[in-house]
Amino acid sequence: MLLMVVARAGAAPTIAAADAGEHVGEYVTVVGRVANVFTSRPGNTFLNFGAAHPNQIFSATIFERYAEAFADKFDDVHDLEGKHVRITGKVRLYQGKPQIILESPSQLEVP
Repeated sequence: MLLMVVARAGAAPTIAAADAGEHVGEYVTVVGRVANVFTSRPGNTFLNFGAAHPNQIFSATIFERYAEAFADKFDDVHDLEGKHVRITGKVRLYQGKPQIILESPSQLEVP
């Protein structure tokens, strides 16, 4: 199964965060600068690109149930604010905005 994930990630086309809305339903790698990182009361974390919510152009979402895995890889995902990152996964719409749900730290890279 791990080989399938690596092969799939290698085949993902790379797009700019501003273009993510044109790729809904596709498996891609989105590149861009994290403008804002926000963790909600339930513990879900949002990496917003372009601007803070609700004006973001794209977001990467880490649900609380996956947060521990990310804490093992990153000291604090809030430190990603202002940094250029690569997000790989299937683009979906949430409240009319494109997003990728991060279930594994391998989906998030800091080049």
